Amino acid sequence: MLVAMMAPMLIPAIYHIWISSFAQRRARSIALFACGYGAIWMAAGSVLFAVEFAAIWLAPQSYLPAAIAGMVALVWQASPIKQRCLNQCHDHRPLAAFGVAADWDALRMGLEHGVWCVGSCWAIMLFPMLLPQGHFIAMAIVSVLMFCERLDPPKKPSWHWRGLGAASRHLSLRLREPSSALFPPNAEA
Repeated sequence: MLVAMMAPMLIPAIYHIWISSFAQRRARSIALFACGYGAIWMAAGSVLFAVEFAAIWLAPQSYLPAAIAGMVALVWQASPIKQRCLNQCHDHRPLAAFGVAADWDALRMGLEHGVWCVGSCWAIMLFPMLLPQGHFIAMAIVSVLMFCERLDPPKKPSWHWRGLGAASRHLSLRLREPSSALFPPNAEA
């Protein structure tokens, strides 16, 4: 679940490591980042799985836990705390160039990015986990929503809906363009 849902959100952070590291250190720096990020999500995942097991035990095959998680997720989506977490997900620390300092910076960036990512996504990721049926469809929808909200630039934390902002604006602009702009003529013809 972690790899499927979160991999697209890691592209900007991994790109930052790629361009900030020397070629011989890139793979190690990315691996350390991934270890730190994964460690945070494994800890958070254990809490989310505990909630899932408790919900299954208390209300087997019921949509009530998912409905409650969905309502919590809707409130969380609009909260200023979520925006603060999203803003921090866009912020990438400078990385040291050499030695243990470079390794520590990459690991610390993964840990910090993981904390802010969990803060941003925990509520909306809990919803598909609690559904008695349709987990994969719900995970796909939630993944698209999370990816789209990461496309939005950082904003001042306030109560407002987050989600498909930049993606829907981009799509609507593309749909308004003449068909030749969407499908340019073949240059070889």
